[in-house]
Amino acid sequence: MAYCVKCGVELEPGASKCPLCNTPVVLPFEQTSTFDKPYPVFKPKPKLKIGKGTAMVVVGLILLLPLLITIISDLSINKSFTWSLYVISSLLAFYVIVASIVMLKEKPLMSIIVIGLDIASFLMFINYMTHGNWYLKFALPLVVLLSVFAVLLAVLLRKHLIKIPTLVSVSMLFVGVVCLVIEILLSLMINGKVVLLWSLYPFSTLFILSLVVWIIFRSKAIVEKLKKKFFI
Repeated sequence: MAYCVKCGVELEPGASKCPLCNTPVVLPFEQTSTFDKPYPVFKPKPKLKIGKGTAMVVVGLILLLPLLITIISDLSINKSFTWSLYVISSLLAFYVIVASIVMLKEKPLMSIIVIGLDIASFLMFINYMTHGNWYLKFALPLVVLLSVFAVLLAVLLRKHLIKIPTLVSVSMLFVGVVCLVIEILLSLMINGKVVLLWSLYPFSTLFILSLVVWIIFRSKAIVEKLKKKFFI
């Protein structure tokens, strides 16, 4: 129901002026301004994504510069491939790791296996170039251990058989085990017998921490208190 703004007479619906004083009827909700233009429809621009193939080409071109400089320098000074082989193998190993990381989300198991094989091959080449005897006794067992653990975690995460708190706890314990394995392999290679010294400290510390993390996240009451305390 509308009324005249001047004399207060009740107006009929749709009236354009007051029947008593002829004052034009002003109805704000029916007005259309000739000056206001409607806002344009918002159309968000699609996010541009860099293709994985393009990214790998860019990385390859970036690595190509130090590769060429290394080869030219080595050939011009020594007339053959000497120290440049270390740089070439390092760059190739790095490129394979980057390519595997790019494909990690789509093919996690394959990427982890390729990274493990890449690192093992690179270390084997370094061992061959330096005429060492540490590859089979130290490097290869360590790389196999890390690769198997990474593959196992990837399978468990992909099938949702392990939760993040458990993953953290298991990973901390695994790092402690790796410290033990490193000292065991080194002592066997150098002394011919197992001697544990420094590895016991990180192993015992990480074992206790992993146990604490596991116990904390097993208790729903503690988890709720932590969420309230840290506003999670």
